Order: sequence, then C-alpha cells, then structure tokens
Amino acid sequence: MGVSHECDFPPRARTKPVVIHSRVPHDAAPAEIDRLVSEYVHRGESLYAVDAEILESLAPDLIVTQDLCHVCAASPDDLATALARFDGGPKCFA
Repeated sequence: MGVSHECDFPPRARTKPVVIHSRVPHDAAPAEIDRLVSEYVHRGESLYAVDAEILESLAPDLIVTQDLCHVCAASPDDLATALARFDGGPKCFA
C-alpha cells in the first residue's frame, strides 16, 4: 500500500511508501506558495508529482484518488502517465 505525502492517519500510514509528492516545498512561506501555485496553474502544470517507480513496485490493483480540486490534492490526470507503465493497469476510482 502506498500513500500521498499528506497521509498521516492512522499513524501507521506514515510507515507506507509515499507515491505522490507536492511540488511546492512543505516549508515554503505563504507568499512563495501563492507564487508557485499561480505559476504551475498558469502553465497548466500539476502541483503534484507521482513517483511512478515506487507505484509500479507496489503493483496496486486499486487506486483511490479525488477529482474535485486539482489544487488541493492529486487527481486522476496526475496518475495517467504513471499508470501507462502498467500492463492492464490497476483500477482507478475518483
């Protein structure tokens, strides 16, 4: 089982491999966060990066994500390239 960079509950979630990372540094100041988010959105880029190698090594058969807000969390689009590496691929539910 893999998790996103924000998964911290239950506590054992922190022991799982992180497959989705924010491209915005966790220690960035509010003004820097605003600038980076604006730049990424303006360029049509995601705020998140999927570690395709870790995801592939986990060989999931199911991935659960969201498709409500592409600024708040990774979306199915963020997984598309990584999922292309799979033969038959896992099922992805948003």
